[in-house]
Amino acid sequence: MANSEQQIRAYIKSEQRKGTSDAKIVVGMTSIPGQAGKDAQKMIKALRAADLSPAQEIGEYFGLKTTKLDPKATTKNKNATLADKAKSTNYSAMTGVAKSFGKVAQVANSGLDAVSGGINKALGTKIPTGNRAAYDRDVAAMDARKNQLRDQANYSGVDLGELTGDIAAKAPLYVAGGAPGAGLKGLGAFAGREAAIGGLDGSLRHSKSTAEQVGNTALGAIGGAVGGVAGVTVGKGVGYAGKQVARRGANKSGATATAATKLVDDAIRDTGIAVKPAARAKLVNEATKNLSKSKQIDAAAAVRKSLLDDNGIKGTRAQISRNPQEWAAERELAKQDGNPLNSVHTNNNEQIASKWQSLADETGATPTDTNTRMASTFQTLKQGDDAAKANVSGLYDNARASAGNDVPLDHMRFINNASQELEAQGLGTFLKGDIRGIFKGMFDDPNFQLTLGKSEEINKVLNARLKTTTDGNERYALGLVKDHLAKEVDETMNALGGGAGKQASEAWTGAKGAHASRMQAIESNPALKAALDDKAPDDAFKKYVLNADERDLVRLVDDLKSTPEGTQNLADLQGETIEHFLTRATQANNGAFSPAQLNKAINSFGDNRMKALFSPQQIARINDIKQVSDILMQQPLGAHVNHSNTSSALINALVGVAGWAGKIPLGIGHLSNVATGGVTGAVNMSKKGAAATATAKAMNGQAGITRGSGLGLTDEQMKLLGLIPQRTGQAGAAVGAGASN
Repeated sequence: MANSEQQIRAYIKSEQRKGTSDAKIVVGMTSIPGQAGKDAQKMIKALRAADLSPAQEIGEYFGLKTTKLDPKATTKNKNATLADKAKSTNYSAMTGVAKSFGKVAQVANSGLDAVSGGINKALGTKIPTGNRAAYDRDVAAMDARKNQLRDQANYSGVDLGELTGDIAAKAPLYVAGGAPGAGLKGLGAFAGREAAIGGLDGSLRHSKSTAEQVGNTALGAIGGAVGGVAGVTVGKGVGYAGKQVARRGANKSGATATAATKLVDDAIRDTGIAVKPAARAKLVNEATKNLSKSKQIDAAAAVRKSLLDDNGIKGTRAQISRNPQEWAAERELAKQDGNPLNSVHTNNNEQIASKWQSLADETGATPTDTNTRMASTFQTLKQGDDAAKANVSGLYDNARASAGNDVPLDHMRFINNASQELEAQGLGTFLKGDIRGIFKGMFDDPNFQLTLGKSEEINKVLNARLKTTTDGNERYALGLVKDHLAKEVDETMNALGGGAGKQASEAWTGAKGAHASRMQAIESNPALKAALDDKAPDDAFKKYVLNADERDLVRLVDDLKSTPEGTQNLADLQGETIEHFLTRATQANNGAFSPAQLNKAINSFGDNRMKALFSPQQIARINDIKQVSDILMQQPLGAHVNHSNTSSALINALVGVAGWAGKIPLGIGHLSNVATGGVTGAVNMSKKGAAATATAKAMNGQAGITRGSGLGLTDEQMKLLGLIPQRTGQAGAAVGAGASN
């Protein structure tokens, strides 16, 4: 079954990338080929036999949402945007406020119609008497527009926006009497008072008929009483709740520790965070305790919190959970004036920038600019080459001073062998006059004696010609002459069998080998070549480090490691690279740290260059800080945060409700000062109560290891109700009365 679970999870990830809905994914599990599909079918049968919902239970286990389909969903906009939802919620809240005291407007308009009718009857005038009907039409149009916007936003069910607007307008009614007294008697009196207030609440709402008004009054009273008492019981249980995390319960065979270990190890693997053995043991211990109590576990959040703890950072709830809904809610809260979360998010920028700068400083880099660092690197490379050049010169001096340099070679054999191959290859005519003159001088002079020393002089002339010519045929011809000269030396030395001549030959061979190695080192290290050519250090870091061929960078690092001075230069390149990452991450958005730009810079540098320049320990540290940056700053997928401040629809609507309340059409003028004052009071309590509570929860810095709500409310409901003043019983009464209507 374990292997089947892996196959099912792989199938889920594949389908999610295709955009398949969670409900269809659950149905499709039974069609997975092989044992995984069969096991999925067995799970469904077993759940049905236990009178459980297969879709709900399986969906919950694998972290999928499988809610029942709304039969009216076909008429709704399935591609609703955040702007659609904000517009709908805002309008619904306005509607709730407008209708909360609608009965006052209805009575006033009816009275105005009666007075106007009496005047018309007595004086024969034609004063309009349709004020009540006009007002009711305005409200009906408002409801129609509200429903249209809800369809466009793909909202269904209870209109939480309208409910919240209604509650906000009348909140002072419910908080006027204070908390309940002690004991059952006090609670009973409290319920009676809240019932009376709930009845008044219901009677004030707009109604289409007398019967509806009576119903509103009765239901408001019941809701006020029940809601008030329930509010005392539930207390602070009504708050923002995120998406439910995976539930892993311990099995009955006593394998809790094994399950906890797998849970933690899976989270470590999935998050990609390196966890030290001691920290892992602590995580497993905590997971075991929670599993043994059948509590919900968010192991990934615990792993993230462990990393933040190691770096001395206390993250917010959303940063640790990476829950999209919690993240969006925190960002909206931070937009409120004076909210501590705003300072937290601002400090995060400074913390992350400081962490990266500290990482650069840990390399031991010289605190100076890029060009100075590269100029120093060039100087170190030149010094290294000077040492190699001096070594080659010394070897040549030793070879020239060897006693075996006078050993005679057979110059006629050399001339004959070389000439024959040149003619056979048709290359003789490509040798220039100076080279042909060497052959002619040896051939014409009967007293000429070719020695080992003179062969090296001839070889030096041949090398000089090879260095200057670009003619391919000439280069081939010169190569043949060099080969035959080398063969002549080898044959003579082998015939002698040792002695001074052999030693001299080996000395020359060693010198030439050292010279060839130096030339190869220059050709394989573009940075060294640039240093020897006295190139300016401008753009050198970009060319020879950031954008260097990986093999060239390896050679540069090896050359620096081979010299004592190179250790500091290597540290400079490491520090400069980390500072480059930091610069890229903060060069836009007024210096705000951008994890996306950071990751782009690191990915552009590449793993191979990273391995060439940094030690494994440094790379692990870089990855840790990169993970910290992502946790604190990287917006999770699905977190619909409107960075232009237009998405905090209901908060802004309630905060500004006192300003626009006077514009609500009531038929006889503006909304009364009583209603406006009630809204203002509700807003103040909302800001001081719900916002403070939500902020405190957001800043608790704890992993959501045992979180979850038993209230059965949707995310939207929990979020909206979190704005209600946190006066436990009174808030419950307001919700009860409002929902009853």
